[in-house]
Amino acid sequence: MASQQDIEQAIDRICMKYDEPGILKATTAYPDGADTGPMFPRLQRAAGNQLDQGAAMFSRYGIWANTIRGHLAAVLEVEELTEENRNKLTAVHNSLSAFIEIQALFDPLRD
Repeated sequence: MASQQDIEQAIDRICMKYDEPGILKATTAYPDGADTGPMFPRLQRAAGNQLDQGAAMFSRYGIWANTIRGHLAAVLEVEELTEENRNKLTAVHNSLSAFIEIQALFDPLRD
């Protein structure tokens, strides 16, 4: 595994990559969650794995977060949103993308 300093630098790079107001940026981490599928079963699997201290906890949370990001992306495609609300939703979307990649850094089962 990388050093703590390397991981801290990677976290900084990820946050800077996604901190661009008004521009949607999707992550490629955990593509199996990049849809508008059911959120709560994925969250339940992640929480259950965390409760059991399972090794798949990070990937399950990453998939859950990517599903939420997918729902937000679908909402952002609606043209009736005000610019202010669109910017807020975009910030949420990008923050989740950053969360997903940060979780991927800590995932012991990820290649």
